[in-house]
Amino acid sequence: MQTFPIFQLRNVAWTLSTNFHRNSALLQTSIHKHRNDYFTSRKMDSRPSNRRNLCIAALTQHETQTLAKKEERLLNRIYEGLVEGHRACLAEAITLIESTHMRKRQIAQVLLQKVLSHHREKEHLNNGKPLAFRIGLSGPPGAGKSTFIEYIGKMLTEQGHKVAVLAVDPSSSTTGGVGQSEFAVADMVDMFVLMLPPAGGDELQGIKRGIVEMADLVVITKADGDLLIPARKIQAEYVSALKLLRKRSKIWKPQVVRISAKTGEGIPELWKKITDFQSTMLESAELLSKRRAQQKVWMWNVIQENVLLHFRNHPAVKDKLPLLEGQVLTGVLSPSLAADILLKAFFESS
Repeated sequence: MQTFPIFQLRNVAWTLSTNFHRNSALLQTSIHKHRNDYFTSRKMDSRPSNRRNLCIAALTQHETQTLAKKEERLLNRIYEGLVEGHRACLAEAITLIESTHMRKRQIAQVLLQKVLSHHREKEHLNNGKPLAFRIGLSGPPGAGKSTFIEYIGKMLTEQGHKVAVLAVDPSSSTTGGVGQSEFAVADMVDMFVLMLPPAGGDELQGIKRGIVEMADLVVITKADGDLLIPARKIQAEYVSALKLLRKRSKIWKPQVVRISAKTGEGIPELWKKITDFQSTMLESAELLSKRRAQQKVWMWNVIQENVLLHFRNHPAVKDKLPLLEGQVLTGVLSPSLAADILLKAFFESS
């Protein structure tokens, strides 16, 4: 796989990043608004949800008070720019969030919390419905993802939508490399779309069964000219294959469609499938449930990444790691014994 673009639709500025971090995805999903929108303050009552908002506001206020004046001005400038839809502030915010500098990470967390609180308020005013719809695209090299994005992006902006594209690099350490990155993307989006070229046999052997199982929609691309007949054949094969795979949703049955970004054939029908999925998932509340589950997954992923980083960089572990890794590679030590030695060294010195 190469890149895995994520579409976010409605009231979002167009942006493109070739590096990725889960926190930047959270930020990206938290700033969907018109330039003329403004934050509406309202009187809080004693309901549980509002008490929760007050607690979050108090936490954010406490964190803000610990910032220096220069840091506070930076935070406020980026935050105000984000909620007003300024692309430069979005880029600056992503850079801040991806920083490994401890103080900048602390500022980024305050920023994220402020944006999240604002986003929650906007969703409340929208009757609890999401303000944007996130679509993850994946596929092998040559599947036509870039051409498709260009075509459908123009189509959607002409219809009054705003589109953001976030390109995830599968070779990046933050996505875990090729293979795992598709699963990472699926945990961040509302709809996962698998794009396949009209090839067969060896050319599609790299498509793992698990990736196909994750797909809410399979799109056969380049269905035009001499490739039309192969595209029909591949479509039929995947229609049969999907019947045998485990279903991810109780109410949505994955479908297979053909498109041609060259001629535009099938793309309006594809968009209709996407909007049908969105409506179905919203009406059943499955979309909101899915997003809540994703938030929990993100939390544990961040915990795992930071705990592992702390473990690897701990002096008691760092000193022993090269020797023990070498002994595991040569078969002198079993992986489990080497792990036990490192864990014991870590806990005894912590």
